[in-house]
Amino acid sequence: MKKIHSFFQKANAIIKEYNCHREEQFMNGELFNIFNITRLSANECQLHSALIAELLNPKGSHGCGSQFLEKFLQILKLDDFGFNSDKIRICTEKPVSDGRIDIEISDKKRAIIIEVKIYADDMDCQLSRYYNYAKREYGKNFKLLYLTLMGNQASEKSLGNKNSGITHNDYICLSFADDILEWIDRCITIAENKSLVKNILASYKQTLMELTGQDMDIKFRNRLLQLMTDEENAESVAEMMNLSEKWFSTVVETYIFMPLKKYAESKGLLFKYKDERNDESGCFIYKPNWNYYCIFIGTLKRTWRDIHIGITWYNEPKKRENRIFRKNCSPMNCFSDTPCKDYPFGWSNLKDEYSVWNYDTVPEMLNGNLAKYLIEYIEQILQELEDKNIELN
Repeated sequence: MKKIHSFFQKANAIIKEYNCHREEQFMNGELFNIFNITRLSANECQLHSALIAELLNPKGSHGCGSQFLEKFLQILKLDDFGFNSDKIRICTEKPVSDGRIDIEISDKKRAIIIEVKIYADDMDCQLSRYYNYAKREYGKNFKLLYLTLMGNQASEKSLGNKNSGITHNDYICLSFADDILEWIDRCITIAENKSLVKNILASYKQTLMELTGQDMDIKFRNRLLQLMTDEENAESVAEMMNLSEKWFSTVVETYIFMPLKKYAESKGLLFKYKDERNDESGCFIYKPNWNYYCIFIGTLKRTWRDIHIGITWYNEPKKRENRIFRKNCSPMNCFSDTPCKDYPFGWSNLKDEYSVWNYDTVPEMLNGNLAKYLIEYIEQILQELEDKNIELN
């Protein structure tokens, strides 16, 4: 335990120094980021696909011609791909018979097709469908890219079955963490004399570093890594790593669900934590006289991402016995997404900074801001139910 205590003392000293550095950045306005302010940082279509496509477009508004595209091809080691830059067309969300392609770069004879993934799951046979589309349109003259935060491979679900599917050799994995960040750095150098383009690229770089867990300045991160890999600390770090998953679960339970339970009880509401019905993880809050409905906060996944809130079923009876299946449910103003079978009054993803619960979210858990946000959201739901005289029993 003495070794662990010593390790924490040294780590805290580095972190305090880093926090002072971040405060200095804040005072200088270096943390101002338009993508975070507009809550677009994790939006695949409106930010990442749109911006990458614009940068790759030789006729894009950046005014740098084909230089960004050329650097992109160099990183892919596709310098000799043979694009005719005068005939290149860039499409985003291109509708095809087999779905929508995030980005297509084409000169009509050859193409590069990019599937962009931030947090969204793969769809059935998604890459397989895009591969077969490209094969029909361009023969062998195309490359299929699978772009994710960390360069992960596509799921077997996306590749399809053995008869109509593809293999991992039929596409190229790219990562925002390495490939796109390297490309953006090269683009910043190219745009040195174009201040607006350079500043936008710098903000985008910061966004990518945050999404990929690299936003701590490299020198501070390297100092922590050196401390963690020192021989005298190896045993302590190993013990902590073994506890990391349990530690995070305890933080979520202690700083999110316990405050929600305390709030629910103070309002005469019932609370149930981490019901794993239908693979859901989260909590259910409901009034004693709500026979079927509840307010659900959680995710359909086990990795605490895509966190959402809505009114859903709690005890779902057989349809023939359930009169509420015949009730016409109107959308509620407090939800951004329209009603569906599972959420008959609508539902909403939590705001971007809270839609994924991970180590980056821990400070907001510890200071109580995340629990406060959820309680305020629950209050909105209950108030609208009361104002509209909506009975859920």
